[in-house]
Amino acid sequence: MESYPRWTYVVIFTLLVVVVVLSVRALRKKTAVPVAIAPVENSATRPETPQAVKPDNNQLAQRDADNERRIQELTADLERLRKENDANADHVKDLEGKLADTRNELAAVQQKLKAAQKQLARAPAPAAPPPPRDRTVASAPPAPPPQAPPRRATEAGQYEVVRDTALLEKPSSSAREVALVQRGIIVNVVSSVGDWYEVRSKYGKPPGYIRREDVTPKPTQSENRDRF
Repeated sequence: MESYPRWTYVVIFTLLVVVVVLSVRALRKKTAVPVAIAPVENSATRPETPQAVKPDNNQLAQRDADNERRIQELTADLERLRKENDANADHVKDLEGKLADTRNELAAVQQKLKAAQKQLARAPAPAAPPPPRDRTVASAPPAPPPQAPPRRATEAGQYEVVRDTALLEKPSSSAREVALVQRGIIVNVVSSVGDWYEVRSKYGKPPGYIRREDVTPKPTQSENRDRF
């Protein structure tokens, strides 16, 4: 709705009042019957003229009634316009009050927005989140360190042959046979290679390899046994 200044309604109301007053005056002048005084003339010399027709009383009464009715209609229109003007003025006041309230609310919101922007500018930048961890790796238990294969009790020393066996040139079943060692012979073991013992004789016999399963640590009662 387009709003007009308050003085516009005042000017319109004043113009309407002036128009109504001028209309009432014009109607009152029309109701006055002019009476002309004719000069006295000699009837002998005055030519015969038709006599002026005087208005009838009924016509005058009807004319007065019409004028009065028009005056009442104009007065009613004037009163209606005055009420509408007052109502428009009140409505304009209400709109002006609402506009002032809206401006105040807008100013308060702008102040809050400026304060929030200042706080945001002063706040430190958020730290970067840590990289995601691999759930599979994190949940899995750490692998145990590789363990060395268990060593057999193969200390160097003297062993007794428990069955007749061949002394081979290399720690392999396909190696060349160096000598035959009989059961009960005491051999001197210097090292081990897998399932083989390296045997070296203290009496000048050729060295070689013998199976681990064919010997056993020398018993204490074998002092008088034959030696290789």
